[in-house]
Amino acid sequence: MLNKNAVAYLRVSSEGQSEDGFSLDDQIQKIKVYALANNINLDSKNIYKDVESGSDPERTDLMKLKEIVLNPNNQINYVLVYAIDRWTRNAVDGLMLYKEFSKHKISLISVSESFDSNTSIGRFMCGILHLLAELNKDNIIEKLTAGKRQMIQQTGKWAGGISPYGYQSLGRRKKRQEEAIINGRGQLLLNEKESEMIRLIYDLRDKNYTYEQICETLSIHNYYNRLGNK
Repeated sequence: MLNKNAVAYLRVSSEGQSEDGFSLDDQIQKIKVYALANNINLDSKNIYKDVESGSDPERTDLMKLKEIVLNPNNQINYVLVYAIDRWTRNAVDGLMLYKEFSKHKISLISVSESFDSNTSIGRFMCGILHLLAELNKDNIIEKLTAGKRQMIQQTGKWAGGISPYGYQSLGRRKKRQEEAIINGRGQLLLNEKESEMIRLIYDLRDKNYTYEQICETLSIHNYYNRLGNK
């Protein structure tokens, strides 16, 4: 019997997250059942998992998996995933990696979506599912953005995320409403140091300073961005 060796890839976006009821543990359980039923060797050392966004093509364990899979000495035949949206949420990146594997005769198998990229219909389904995964991601982003915008309009409160430069986010449990900026009850406070820098930038532009001169002036006065760089 020909060897059938596989690696498995699991992903969730955040620690403890269970997307549609399938946590990391749920995913590997389903993958192991599939491998056992199909006589595929899946060593525990060949299970890779990321707690990162599916839009990032350079996820930590995905890069490790790629290195292992493309090394011919490892004799890997299959990459097993629970679903394509666990593999990627970027159609272009996912399909490019899939094609790279295909050149080395390595098949991508989604155990929940019943396709095997060894077949023509499987390859067709693989392409469609990559596109659907990206569409779903875009829809989620649109809904979250609309929800945040609606919250700001209706309550005047900061809806979360990175605060605008010049402001800082006030934790929900803190009660310093006298300092709040938005409607006197929001979650954004002035950041004095950042606000001072923004006022200086506008003042320098009013004096016809070039962008390069503004950067030099900020550096001289030891102003830093949020990453700690001048």
